[in-house]
Amino acid sequence: MVLPLNDWKQPVGEAASLLGQALGQLGANFAPDLHFNPCEFEALIRVVPDAARESHDQLYIAMDISLKVHAGISDHENMRICSTLKHEKLSAKTVRHLSRKT
Repeated sequence: MVLPLNDWKQPVGEAASLLGQALGQLGANFAPDLHFNPCEFEALIRVVPDAARESHDQLYIAMDISLKVHAGISDHENMRICSTLKHEKLSAKTVRHLSRKT
């Protein structure tokens, strides 16, 4: 059964957290796929409510892989994807890794 989009209810609590984890793992699995284009990757990131992710570490890893695989994407696409990352939700270890890359 497919619900119209206006009937969509955002998951809350534990259901949202489980959804966030599942889609995070899915994103990590699809990130290295050349056929999974950056727009699809961004859509997958944005479908999960921010509150459903306790940490953005897994998202950062998937994003890093995807941006390496799709190194030829435009700066605009790159910024749209990177803007989904909430730096305040990164662990200290991930922030250190990120700071070494810049």
